[in-house]
Amino acid sequence: MWGVFGMLKFSSEAFEKEVKECLKYVEQHQKGPGGLNLDFYGLLDEDFDPEDYDDFIINESYEVSLQPDKSDQGINLTFRELIDLINEAKKVRLIDNVKCISERCALIRVEPKSYKDYIIINVIPESFQTELSFDSVKLTCSLKSGVTLFGLLVHFSGDFEENYPSVSSDDLFIEIKSSGILDEECVDKVANSYMFELYATHGIKIYRKPRPVIADEEIDDEVLQKNYVLRPLLLGKGIDEVIKLFNEAEDGFSNSDYSIMQYTKVIEYVSPTVVRQDITSKALTKLSSPRALNPDANYVKEIEIMFYELKQKYDTDRNAIKETFKKCCDITEVVDCAPRFLDKVANLKKGLSQEKCNKESLLNAAYDQLADSISDTRNQIAHAKANHKPKGWECPDEYKSEFANMLKILAVQVIRWFSSTNENNRIVP
Repeated sequence: MWGVFGMLKFSSEAFEKEVKECLKYVEQHQKGPGGLNLDFYGLLDEDFDPEDYDDFIINESYEVSLQPDKSDQGINLTFRELIDLINEAKKVRLIDNVKCISERCALIRVEPKSYKDYIIINVIPESFQTELSFDSVKLTCSLKSGVTLFGLLVHFSGDFEENYPSVSSDDLFIEIKSSGILDEECVDKVANSYMFELYATHGIKIYRKPRPVIADEEIDDEVLQKNYVLRPLLLGKGIDEVIKLFNEAEDGFSNSDYSIMQYTKVIEYVSPTVVRQDITSKALTKLSSPRALNPDANYVKEIEIMFYELKQKYDTDRNAIKETFKKCCDITEVVDCAPRFLDKVANLKKGLSQEKCNKESLLNAAYDQLADSISDTRNQIAHAKANHKPKGWECPDEYKSEFANMLKILAVQVIRWFSSTNENNRIVP
């Protein structure tokens, strides 16, 4: 007789098979001492005895509870919902630790910008549901917290610990459900539009917030016992303004484009001082000549040509950026973290190690490529419109996180150089 274990019965033989497959998958993939805290009568145990239970039938509507790794968040769901959830988890993965997309459901991890927004969202989350149609597909977009497919994937990955469980009360997601097949491009467009509408209509600001990766970040004793010595704090004319630009680049927005723009502003803030120093130095050198005491027409012409050439040299932002790097930075400090598309930068150490290399030529080519990519990428982000024409050295999207990190290192060097110059020589807005 199918589905009968003494007094314990299932509504169908097919459903019994689904239940066992679901529980077996959970048993094999759950992590930590608490697992998913899903104990359904010990059905898979060798010593399972159905006669220990009363006579009843288990069907798809039977409710079970799920509480990943003993977190403070749990959920009650039917066996059908549990089976569907586990089946979804088998097919999808976390993308950049910020979203997951199945065929008909997507979750994007977000965070409110203010405590007020956090309270409003958590008290009346059902108020923020909306329905729409996109490319002939019906979608429902809402805010969701608690146990989700996202948290289940985090649990199965093992990327949690006692003090930071896979599901937290602080977790918040944009949930997009679809009547058709979802793709990542559609999900991103709908999520962006949803975030805009929340802010434009109600002043509620949320932004994408990846879950921090902790599984591979074990802190050893050496790190904890390290003597953390700080350099003298940087203060003085123009310093506060440029440091604000730098700090805003990492102001919790988790947005590489934003970081790139802010770090570029740091470089552009300092570049007038670099340019002025170069012009002043060349002018003083020219004026220190004995000929300056009795200038003739040729000498005046030479000065005119000098200033014309300097104007041409700094007439474009990329040339000013290049000179700023040459003056303020050690480019070899970013070689190891430079995105691969910047081949002249990434391969600079290798080129300089060659016995008969032309050091000046290699360095100049690397600075040129670096300045071109920063200028082109900045312009692409700032002028993101249909008629914007790429110049050729824009950073590809897949490298933008690395690009921003490289810019951060350069921006630090630029700020330190700026602070070391005499206050009277600093050009500030």
